[in-house]
Amino acid sequence: MKESLKIPFFLNILGWILSLLVMVVDVIVIRDWVSGKPMDLFFRAVYSAFSKIGWGVSLSFIVISCFYGHGGIINRFMSWPYWSPLGKITYSTYLIHLMIIVYVVGGFEGRFVFVSIWNTFIYINLPIIVLSLFFAFFWSAIFEIGVGRIEDPLLGRRST
Repeated sequence: MKESLKIPFFLNILGWILSLLVMVVDVIVIRDWVSGKPMDLFFRAVYSAFSKIGWGVSLSFIVISCFYGHGGIINRFMSWPYWSPLGKITYSTYLIHLMIIVYVVGGFEGRFVFVSIWNTFIYINLPIIVLSLFFAFFWSAIFEIGVGRIEDPLLGRRST
């Protein structure tokens, strides 16, 4: 049984707002730089120093808040039982996704320029997600499940 962490309502709302704000700023602040406009050295240094820390702390707050039941609609969405079948292939997806990213982004001719969120989602993120899950299904079937079937008799465990 997990211990209960009581986060006051006001601090929880403030934490969610700050977390989402930091994450959005972390992504949007480099839009001009990605489009080719040079970023000032000071802002580049500040972004490099604090962007990953801010993202990590924000994501950590969201995970902790959801774990202890303060996540609201995000927690309900992430706790759907429909996500359970995907649990077997998540590690395989993690292992494969970098190769898929290199393949999809490498297929572009010319420079990649940020046009809009929807354009990026439809032409980059969606193919990467679909291809990663597709290949991860087979990767999982071959290696995770296959090796598990071989490993069980060797270690004297009963397979289920």
